[in-house]
Amino acid sequence: EPERPVASALRQQVATVFQDPEQQIFYTDIDSDIAFSLRNLGVPEAEITRRVD
Repeated sequence: EPERPVASALRQQVATVFQDPEQQIFYTDIDSDIAFSLRNLGVPEAEITRRVD
């Protein structure tokens, strides 16, 4: 039986993006909201830019 990922590893791979930009959690645009989460994970800015683009 394959090992189940630990919760912390799984959280780094899962994200939620709301369909209505005005309902985003922290920002009113999706790019900034995604970048915010990546910054909290300690992802370097160059990598954040690459992922968001």
